Amino acid sequence: FSARFRVHKDLVDWVPDCIITVNNASSTFLSDRIKRPRLAWILDHPRYFQSEYCQQNLAAMDYVFYCDRTYTPYFQGLKVKHEQFLPSTSVIHAPGTRRDEFQTPILFVGNFHNISKYIAHFPQQEKDLVYQLLEYQIAHPTANLEQLIHQADIRDEIIHKLQNIANEFTANLRRKLTETIRLEYFLYAAANSYKRYKYVSTLLKKGIVVYGPESWLAVFNPEYASHY
Repeated sequence: FSARFRVHKDLVDWVPDCIITVNNASSTFLSDRIKRPRLAWILDHPRYFQSEYCQQNLAAMDYVFYCDRTYTPYFQGLKVKHEQFLPSTSVIHAPGTRRDEFQTPILFVGNFHNISKYIAHFPQQEKDLVYQLLEYQIAHPTANLEQLIHQADIRDEIIHKLQNIANEFTANLRRKLTETIRLEYFLYAAANSYKRYKYVSTLLKKGIVVYGPESWLAVFNPEYASHY
């Protein structure tokens, strides 16, 4: 209630031309009586933050933009003003600065979780099955947990271990997630990081300079240290 009150007060004070929400439907905060164009910018798949609630609250005044093409089936057919894929291309927290050392023909931009620390304690055979699971998630990004487990033929004991890891991985998330969604979210994040690891590794082996955070030093082969 307090959040809605503050938003409505700001709307009265500032009278904006349009209203932008991130990972939320506008009616989460706004009354339908507020007749302003509304832009919903979706950066994470809604299934990880109250999927049905998001669909129900997107309205005819919402222009919906999502940063991943695989989200398209979720938003098609909803009664919104407009929906389309729009990739995120830059940091949204602060304006950037031009840095000469980053002027290269190819530049990799992307968040990266070091998942190896979560999988390191698995025996090798189980570790291979986990990576098989991530490979399937990469190839089928819209697959749900049941489909992933069935296709990868993962045993219950491995799922139990992954669930504990997922609970730890998502412990600091502000939004409340069910255990199933926690595991789906972890596998989604782990698969994305594994995919990026494979992309970056391929570029490094070709001698291409790739820029990334210092955390990469613990993940990639030290022989490529001069390439990123």
